[in-house]
Amino acid sequence: MTVTAFHVTPVLAFVDANYRPKIDTNEVDYLFEVPLEFLASPENLSSVAFHIQGKRHRVLSIPYKEHFIWGVTAQIIENLQTQLLLN
Repeated sequence: MTVTAFHVTPVLAFVDANYRPKIDTNEVDYLFEVPLEFLASPENLSSVAFHIQGKRHRVLSIPYKEHFIWGVTAQIIENLQTQLLLN
């Protein structure tokens, strides 16, 4: 669950190298790729703590080139890192 009370279910899949995505501009501004090796490295993840309505929250972030991955997306990646380290 996110700070804003959304439930998110991430799905991990293998995609054919020849796949060409079609972006729905109502949903996505742009698409970029990040190598799994980069995302799997805990050293690339940082966090900042803050308080909302008296509750402590942690915001995760992963800078990659000119991009800034943060919030629930970074949280999902942190969970993936944990799963990869366990196996």
